[in-house]
Amino acid sequence: MAGKKWSYKELENMTYEEYRNIFFEDIPSGNESEDDQSGSDEDFVDVDVHNATNTNNNVGIHPERVSDSDSSYSDDDLIPLADLQKKLSLDKFVWKKVATNYTAPQEFTKDSGPCNILDDIERPVEVFLCLFPDSLFDHIVFQTNLYATQASARSGKLFTPTNTMEMKKFVAINILMGIKRLPSYRDFWSTQIELRDKYISSLIPRTRFDWLLGNVHLNDSVMQPKRGEPLYDKLYKVRPILQILSENYAKYYKPTKNVSIDESMIRFKGRSSLRQYMPNKPIKRGYKVLVRASESGYVDHFQIYTGKNGENAEKNLGARVVTDLTRSLVNGHHIVYFDNYFTSLMLLRQLKLDKIYACGTIRQNRVGIPTDVKEDKASKRGESDFRVTDDGITFCKWKDKRVVAMASNFHMPGIIETVERKKKDGERETIACPVIIKNYNANMGYVDKADILKSTYELDRKSRKWWHRIMWHFVDVTIVNAYILYTERCKEKSLDLKSFRLSVATGLVGAASKNPRRGRPSTEMPPNKFKANIPLEKRTDQAAHMPKHSSSRRCAFCSTKAEQHRTRWSCSTCNVGLCLTDQKNCFEKYHSK
Repeated sequence: MAGKKWSYKELENMTYEEYRNIFFEDIPSGNESEDDQSGSDEDFVDVDVHNATNTNNNVGIHPERVSDSDSSYSDDDLIPLADLQKKLSLDKFVWKKVATNYTAPQEFTKDSGPCNILDDIERPVEVFLCLFPDSLFDHIVFQTNLYATQASARSGKLFTPTNTMEMKKFVAINILMGIKRLPSYRDFWSTQIELRDKYISSLIPRTRFDWLLGNVHLNDSVMQPKRGEPLYDKLYKVRPILQILSENYAKYYKPTKNVSIDESMIRFKGRSSLRQYMPNKPIKRGYKVLVRASESGYVDHFQIYTGKNGENAEKNLGARVVTDLTRSLVNGHHIVYFDNYFTSLMLLRQLKLDKIYACGTIRQNRVGIPTDVKEDKASKRGESDFRVTDDGITFCKWKDKRVVAMASNFHMPGIIETVERKKKDGERETIACPVIIKNYNANMGYVDKADILKSTYELDRKSRKWWHRIMWHFVDVTIVNAYILYTERCKEKSLDLKSFRLSVATGLVGAASKNPRRGRPSTEMPPNKFKANIPLEKRTDQAAHMPKHSSSRRCAFCSTKAEQHRTRWSCSTCNVGLCLTDQKNCFEKYHSK
């Protein structure tokens, strides 16, 4: 392809993908400076094909295909591809101090918020089941029984298959455990009355909960493609739940005018090739999730970062992620905010052509940044400097405690407002602040808002299975999304997040019960199979309770499952073993009130 020549007319008629295929084929990869700790994609040379122009500056490369009738050209129009590459690489951004042809962003007119299909839904559990449907529960049940069958074939151990009703109880119990926190999940079934949870322990035996926790599965491990095979997927274990939830998140909520894209972390300290280290995040070690969230904190779209493919790190990762997460926003005139991990000038230009407005902090060593702006050391607090291109890309530097660099494809440069800052002596002062900075600070925190809502009552349980953390993370995200849908659709029925989670959990339990009993659950402790169940009236009836020698047996008073005490004394009336020594007199304590 190196000797091939292309005319501007040919290039104009090409689609975006066709252009990338012929243009990037012969371009050598630029050097990439990688930050091992943050996983950031540093600067590299890239070309924005949407704004490639000819010498007359009047012919552009458009993603839309023009009619075939305009495709005629002459050999005089042909230029070598190498010359075209050189021209496009050099004159990409021409910065000016004054905006000569600024165009205001078009008004956002699309609907946003919950979809109308939720109008007939009233109960919190019904909203949750829209996002986490019965079909997904059925899938989990099938895969869990399949995994248990495969394990049983290897070990020879028999098992009782689970069903959808039991799986809903299992999920409900885990939701409740996020609200009622105990050191160990086994404490909810403890024989100690101080720890035991009467409601949870009445729903399902602990041994059955153990079995479900150890066997729950989302995909068939036997059919998983091996590493190196074409269909190999690092997220194969959780792919079904990710796919279904992603589709339902988008189905039931229309994104708002302002959205933000940011990184979120799923806590995990075990061994996994997917684990990332993010030193500047509250959760420093775990799985990195790239999230797009609306103003309410609703998670519209997400991707789990799976690391580099093979030995080669992905180039232009930030731009690729933003492009993927905003694909459904094209031509919608939404405003997207993101940080310097994602921002590049070429990305802003591409988004503007897609009728997506964007703003973000930007690293000052990015390709194309203007070099004639005021130096950082020479700036005083509140001072700012702007540069703008003819196609509306704005670069701004502003000094607060330190210098902040911003880039936008829709802000009018030079508009200044004010903000208050606290001085060292405690007094407050007013300093100048560009409107681009204020808009960014007001709209960038939507993903953080979603994280705060999720973490309030999230299930934080350690697991040796790396994918368990991902599964329970998205159960929590689904509850938060359902809560936002419910509060925006049913504003007259206000619930806080804790009450909403409780309602979802009890709703799942009710849906799982064929004949649910009316009234409140019993508060009585079930009989302990490790101790003799002698009625209190018989033990304290003042009858002839006499100690007698017997074979070694467990003490009915002080023995527990964790710590057994054996004795050769027993009661002639109650017929239970009881310690009777100089150091310990369980016989007397057992027969007293």
